[in-house]
Amino acid sequence: MKKKFLIILVSVAAIPLGLALLYLGGLLWAHDFNPHFLHIDSCLDSGGRWDYLKNECVTFSAREQKRLISPDGIVDAVLLKTDAGATTSFAYSIHIVPKGRAPIRDHECFVADHVKNLEVSWVQSNLLEISYSQARIFKFTNFWHSREVQDFAYVVELKLNHKEPGFALSNKDRWLEM
Repeated sequence: MKKKFLIILVSVAAIPLGLALLYLGGLLWAHDFNPHFLHIDSCLDSGGRWDYLKNECVTFSAREQKRLISPDGIVDAVLLKTDAGATTSFAYSIHIVPKGRAPIRDHECFVADHVKNLEVSWVQSNLLEISYSQARIFKFTNFWHSREVQDFAYVVELKLNHKEPGFALSNKDRWLEM
């Protein structure tokens, strides 16, 4: 009787343990057997980038310089200043986000460095103007929309305004000076 009871007890305990191992194995399989998948997920959720060689989260140092609420109060234009280290100049990025939300890395509408006299302003609801005297622009898109804001029906147009006649790049950026 004792032996039968012990077999039943072990069998009952083995089923949840087996299911737990099966579940964990399924998670590992779904994430290419990377044991750091939970850390990777939380890193990406926080706006970082996962370094697979070092198995660590890499974040960038960006400071919010300005947040402008759209005239209709639905979205924010967020200007960030990024310091990528001693050997590089500051980079500026502009993100459009649902009101009050944090910008997400790699979802910027505008990225530039070597910027002079950068101004960001809402001309009207759904129209954002980016004005500058000089800039080396790496990324620009003239529209933004999101599933989170009226299921893509709310569209923001972005327009560039080079405030001065002539070149937007400095002589150094055009390799005319060293």
